[in-house]
Amino acid sequence: MRFSVWRSSDRKQKGSIMLSKVKTMSLYGLQSEVVVVETDLSNGLPGLNMVGLPDITVREARERVRGALINGGFGYPAKRITINFSPADVPKTGTHYDLPMAVGILNALGVVGNRHLPESVFLGELSLDGRLGRIQGVLPLVMGAFESGIK
Repeated sequence: MRFSVWRSSDRKQKGSIMLSKVKTMSLYGLQSEVVVVETDLSNGLPGLNMVGLPDITVREARERVRGALINGGFGYPAKRITINFSPADVPKTGTHYDLPMAVGILNALGVVGNRHLPESVFLGELSLDGRLGRIQGVLPLVMGAFESGIK
């Protein structure tokens, strides 16, 4: 997993608080819905907290994302990281939330810019060495993204 370094001019940053928004999809049966993964980096005790109804596979992503970023050569921020999955009332299941979480962290840090984020959706499981893995239900996820107007 390698990302080009873009200028992040639209990234919201006030003092030491950085916020990023990345899109992914949720899957319930064959129905999919856009989910916005909001990532906030702030000063405080380092750690990663997730809110917005993530299940156990999504909560386990904290270790996969950390390993992938470190072993991919990006490092891992010594910040308080809060990730919100919106809308909060939709259950989030599956490993395809790994990639949007990693992209959100890199965007909040300014490593990945906002140029293509608004029209993109990110789906993918990360291995600890930073490689993308296969995910279940990719066809309905991609079809749902297309129907929602995402390229």
